[in-house]
Amino acid sequence: YAILFGAVEALDIPVNEVDGVIYYKDRRPSFILYDNTPGGAGYVRMIYDNLYDVFEKAYKRVANCTGCGPDTSCYSCLRSYQNQNLHDKLERRLAWNVLGQILDKPLPYEESL
Repeated sequence: YAILFGAVEALDIPVNEVDGVIYYKDRRPSFILYDNTPGGAGYVRMIYDNLYDVFEKAYKRVANCTGCGPDTSCYSCLRSYQNQNLHDKLERRLAWNVLGQILDKPLPYEESL
């Protein structure tokens, strides 16, 4: 969700026009993003073409959130109406950690010791 919100912020994509899933293979995350518009609207291509900016926005969103603790999430970082069935599973620290590794940025304080 951090990546989706990063795309919305970085590229001014309507929030309901893109979605995605994450899966792990060999303990490494993989992301599948898709347009919600039948036939596609080209948003995934925009994300691909601007992936660094999307990841930067996503990283800043989770790293700078002051609305929740690292072991949870809030509507300022990862939560939305659409993902309310997952709210109890969304942890800001996990997104921060993955994005920090991708971007070679500082990890959450406890992880970097």
